[in-house]
Amino acid sequence: MDIYNLINLFGKEYRDKELVEFFKQDGFDVVTSIQNWMKTSVYKGMESSVYAENINNGYSLHFEDELDYLDIEDGKYGESGNYYFTCIHIYSQNADGYSEYKGELINGVKITNTINEIRELMKEQYKRHEFLDEDIWDNGDGYSVNINYREQTTPYMISITKK
Repeated sequence: MDIYNLINLFGKEYRDKELVEFFKQDGFDVVTSIQNWMKTSVYKGMESSVYAENINNGYSLHFEDELDYLDIEDGKYGESGNYYFTCIHIYSQNADGYSEYKGELINGVKITNTINEIRELMKEQYKRHEFLDEDIWDNGDGYSVNINYREQTTPYMISITKK
């Protein structure tokens, strides 16, 4: 999966043809995954977000309800059914039950790189968040990268988020 093409999909509604086709190439049906998520008890009462989980390929996608994404004042979460792509979470082996993500990320980073290798590959200044045990890169390109270590020497999870 080309991570830079994926980042260009931030802001697309989950039924958007370009987004659906992109993930279909990875063998992943985003629409069905989200529809299944909406049927879970987790979704009930938390309609401000939905997730599409590709557990076997090591990632999940986060979509925000249009009220938050478009900053709409009036309405009820989940009422429109429109959710916009804002974040991908990439997992290491067995993190939250996911398989390890096998692809490369920003600047060639892999989920198996050590902390020092990642910092060298990212090159840009990062912010260290001790409480959450993560490094945060905010490079001004419309997205940020959070790398959570959970007291490990390699990442537990890497999140790339639309700003």
